[in-house]
Amino acid sequence: MANFSQNRESNFFQKWSRLPKRYQGLPLGALGLEAISENFFATKIKQKRYHQILETRKALGRKGFRGQKILLRGLTLAFQAKKLVILPKMTGKDALLSHKTRRRKSTMRNLKKILALVLALVMSMSLLATANAFSDDKDIDATYNEAVSVLSGLKVFEGYEDGSFQPKGSITRAEVAAIIYRIVTGDVEDKQVKLYADYNKFTDVKSSSWYAGYVNYCANAELVKGRDGKTFDPQGKVTGYEALAMILRAVGYDKNGEFTGKEWQVQTAAVAKSLGITNNIIPGTLSTAATRETVAEILFRAILVPTVEYTLAYGYRPTGDSLGWKSFKLEQIKGVVVANEYADLYSASTLAEGKTELETEDGIRALNCATALTDIGEARYAYVSGKTVYAIADTGSNTVWENEGVATSNIAKASGLKLKDAVSFLNFGGETKFQTSDWRIEYNLSVKKSALTETEDKELKEYFKGEYTDDGDAYVIKHVIRPDEKITSTDSKVIAAIFAAADKENAGYILGEVYVGTKSTEDVSDTMSYRQFVKEYLNNGNGDADIKEAYQGEWLKVVDNNNDGEAEYVFLTEFAMSKITAISKKGVHTLTALDGTDKPDVVEVTEIKKDDIITKDELAVDDIVVYTEIDGKTYIDLAEKVTESIDKRGIDRKSETITCGDNVYTQSHIGYADVMQSDITAAYTGTEYDLYLDKFGNVRLYDDAAYNRGFALLTDGYFYTDYRNDKFQATIFDGEDLVDVDVVDGKTEETKAENFIDVTEGNDHGDKGTWKRLLEAGQVYFEKDEANEPFITNIAAYTVSEDAYTLAKVEDASNRKEYGAQELNVTSETGLKDKTLYAGNRPIQTTTDTVYYLVLKDGNKISEITTWTGYKNAPAAAELGEKAVAYAVTLPGDTKNYDVAQIVVFETEAANTHSLHFVYDSKAGRDAQAYTIGYIAKDETYGDVAADLERNHILLQNINFYDIDSNGVATPINSDYADKNIYAGEVFTNADVDGRDYVKLAAEDNTSGKEITFSTVDTPAFVVTEGKKTDYDVDTLDQDYKAGDKVIVVTGKKLSDVHYVINVTKSIDADKNVLTAVETLYDAILDDAEVTPEATFTVNGVGGYKAGDTVTLKNQDGEYVAVKGTVTEYVEVKNGVATFKMPAANVTTEDGYYDYIVDGDTKYTTAGAKTFADLVGTAKGTGSLWTFDSYTDEYVANATVNIDISEKDSVEIKTEYVKVTVEGAIEKTAVAKVNSNYILENTAGYALTVSVGSDISAVINAGESAKIAVAESDVTVTTAKYTA
Repeated sequence: MANFSQNRESNFFQKWSRLPKRYQGLPLGALGLEAISENFFATKIKQKRYHQILETRKALGRKGFRGQKILLRGLTLAFQAKKLVILPKMTGKDALLSHKTRRRKSTMRNLKKILALVLALVMSMSLLATANAFSDDKDIDATYNEAVSVLSGLKVFEGYEDGSFQPKGSITRAEVAAIIYRIVTGDVEDKQVKLYADYNKFTDVKSSSWYAGYVNYCANAELVKGRDGKTFDPQGKVTGYEALAMILRAVGYDKNGEFTGKEWQVQTAAVAKSLGITNNIIPGTLSTAATRETVAEILFRAILVPTVEYTLAYGYRPTGDSLGWKSFKLEQIKGVVVANEYADLYSASTLAEGKTELETEDGIRALNCATALTDIGEARYAYVSGKTVYAIADTGSNTVWENEGVATSNIAKASGLKLKDAVSFLNFGGETKFQTSDWRIEYNLSVKKSALTETEDKELKEYFKGEYTDDGDAYVIKHVIRPDEKITSTDSKVIAAIFAAADKENAGYILGEVYVGTKSTEDVSDTMSYRQFVKEYLNNGNGDADIKEAYQGEWLKVVDNNNDGEAEYVFLTEFAMSKITAISKKGVHTLTALDGTDKPDVVEVTEIKKDDIITKDELAVDDIVVYTEIDGKTYIDLAEKVTESIDKRGIDRKSETITCGDNVYTQSHIGYADVMQSDITAAYTGTEYDLYLDKFGNVRLYDDAAYNRGFALLTDGYFYTDYRNDKFQATIFDGEDLVDVDVVDGKTEETKAENFIDVTEGNDHGDKGTWKRLLEAGQVYFEKDEANEPFITNIAAYTVSEDAYTLAKVEDASNRKEYGAQELNVTSETGLKDKTLYAGNRPIQTTTDTVYYLVLKDGNKISEITTWTGYKNAPAAAELGEKAVAYAVTLPGDTKNYDVAQIVVFETEAANTHSLHFVYDSKAGRDAQAYTIGYIAKDETYGDVAADLERNHILLQNINFYDIDSNGVATPINSDYADKNIYAGEVFTNADVDGRDYVKLAAEDNTSGKEITFSTVDTPAFVVTEGKKTDYDVDTLDQDYKAGDKVIVVTGKKLSDVHYVINVTKSIDADKNVLTAVETLYDAILDDAEVTPEATFTVNGVGGYKAGDTVTLKNQDGEYVAVKGTVTEYVEVKNGVATFKMPAANVTTEDGYYDYIVDGDTKYTTAGAKTFADLVGTAKGTGSLWTFDSYTDEYVANATVNIDISEKDSVEIKTEYVKVTVEGAIEKTAVAKVNSNYILENTAGYALTVSVGSDISAVINAGESAKIAVAESDVTVTTAKYTA
């Protein structure tokens, strides 16, 4: 925003009124420039300020103020019948990721002590509008920014349809007339302007013109005069003088014709200058065509000055209101920013995001607009209309000095400002500011009880303990502050609120009272402003923030708000540097405790909750961080690290600096944790170090340079030239391409290039002694000789300086981390998504941060390298082929039982995994093609593709799998489907297992013999359909699987890597019959695997089943006969539930047909089904005959069991030996109890039939009980809902 200064405290009107009467009322031009000095015109008009959102005392009156609400921090004060009523007002909290720019969400702040949250008189504002919304904002001169913001926000001066404002563009006289019309009338929607279209005063303004209404209104209101009295020149470019004349007439000038005649420009400029309107206008530009931003500045400044009225007796006199106030209730509020979302000088907690509080002469104003941490303590203008804040701007009255992190011992001398009355803040701590008084101060107020919550009521009583009385409807509070007693922030806020409220009342209307002195009866809130009260009666105290100096690395800021040479505020912010040692699952960050040396006063946190952290970085364990604490939040960022070598004689112990080439670093004295070296004067010259810098670039911690900037995958190494001297290069993979880099020796044996590049004479691999000299991973790390080297790549740690790489082995990568290289086991079961790999017998755990390289090789040549991060993220196309080997860079795990992979390198021959195609149609001849489901490389997924076939290829068999090689040769797959990872089976679950979006094929229900699961979201699914022009086509399938669906599944080497699914059951013809060809393929896959379908049933009952038993399964009522057959596999009864299997060949039914299967509450019917597979398929595969909404609880013997019985429920009370069933049509909820004597008591209110096994039955009448002979064992109670 623009910096500008406007002194409204001038005596212009007094001087004007003291002119001799013969001059009063005459145009300025008639007086002559000699009659009034230039200084007279340069004085600035006195303007009445509008710091209150309500109308002036005169316009409002005592009656008008009643019932108004005034918002306080966390509270609402409603003034009713001379009582101050406090209503709770909840606030939310949104914090920023850093103290400058980034934002993050936070949880809502709970209300603290009720009055500790009261800041002072504040007004509720709802809309933030402190920035323009134009596409060319950057082109607007900073000086004119708030002018454009306010006028565009008021909708009087808007931009173009393309979103631009075009600040440097010209503007026509007609356009200015339109803007002035809106300013004067407030009709920003132009609803009334057409009424003036026909009131023409100029010959060149036609009623049909878009501007007719605007110009005619202004002309008839004598705001515009035209070029010659007859024409207006609407399309003419307006000059600065013309814009000034138009708006000044709207303010009330030119009533005496002073803006006419030869001197009209001089007189217009003189009045404008005296009012401060042209303070920011470049001299000499008013006579030329004005830019849009210049006109905006002129109009904006003009609508802030008081309007005037003219009489012959008194000349021009102010009316008290500005155009901005009259039309839009626009205020210009001046105050100091004392609170925002980053800090609060009056509280230990910050405001919500997008909130700001200004301390004005009349109290605190709360604004819904964002300001920065650097705004705290500085004076600002706020431009406010009703509930809208249009702009926040610098007042131009601040003198601000900052130390930029440099140690400062004499703050007054360094800043050039007097500090006698300055208030000091340490880390913006609101609790460190306090005041005292040499006087006794008493304040009184009344709080309505009904407006308080229970907690607020308790907190109020606690704070004002012994100082309030309960008059039934309200608490009447009388609080006394004795001389020299600390005035708390709560006291200050309440007193400020009383003063602010008193400024808006008529005499005698008391909202609160403030008395000074032991015998005073005068309420000073009625006789002075709050700022006058503070200046006259209060003394500033500095509390714990007795700031005498600043250490190197601390941020010191001194602010003089009014350019008088005396500072109002001193701010010191402490920092610390530490190491993150742990991050819990809940996000609690643990830091190493700070050392006693240089330990800060307020920054001392070691455990930080996730919600209290504000950062722009991704933080991790072992990070070195710089942090500070401000109002309950910890701002934490990664410390900047630089690697430097200290020059010879580069250490100056006196100045605490080190010189590293062109850079000079100073010792920081912020707090630090003793995690590495901290005194840079104790370092060694000629040694390379990692330097960790504070916020201002000073060194706080350092350590020997570590090769942990990264690891490089090396693919080749060689001499730089054929001379085979000590200049080397290597080929590395940079994540996208293979690039050649220069390699130089480091300063130690561990960093010599020959650790990775073979310099032995003759070891040139047949390439003239220069190329192909990389020492691969096996030779460097795993003691392999060249003949037995399994790898063709290597991994090295590296640093880069002057575009040359220095390489080191992984074990030398860091002085703090124990990196190592390990060769991994690779078998046919190894997959790229395995969480656990093995080096011998030692587990190597992969993580979501593990970096992978998949190197495809053809012999000793690299054909392709793919990289990704995280074991879950292997590309669909990535797969291990023949001769796969692997190695890893690891760190020790949290225990000694495993290591953690940082990098995994797989090397493999390219797997020919994408030659498999499901062919549904083909074209023969010269341009033969197969139309298939195959792999789409660019999308890394499977879908409908056209595969080229060799020339003149014959038609392929539709609905079959083929291997199609790169030459277009197609080989059919008619057997050994599992070898090609093709399986068939039936879906065991529906498509949504417990909301997890996956389906399952049970091990016994598919040809793999193992369980297969796949995601319904990520796994492509297809159905075969009848083609419109061909026999067949394929469509993608909505992920809608049903239990029992027959599917063909194509996977990778591992069953968990499902490539795609073909749903056989849903591949139907027009008559909704499964396509024969698809079902034939499905059966062929089954036959190839020789799988006999089985049905598994779970039966409620007591055991005794064994293999070979013949069983008949019925539903619970016995109404439906299901199936009977021979049990081939039996799972022993567990808690009264028997599970067994029956193959289809052993199953018969009573009527010879497979009519139905009952599954829970559902009866599945296939009339006259001839095969058991038909029946089971209809019944979703496996038939669990009784699937109930049930629960099972176990009770010890002699326990009392309560069973809630619902309508149509049946209840079973089981033991290990017998079953007791409560039967009957239950009509209402009842309770059946088993008492300590195993007696079933019927409390249902009607007779129930009880059966025990097949031998005992009895009827228990209502209210009766019967003893049941059961074994004294644990009792299991099951309730199961069943509806026939």
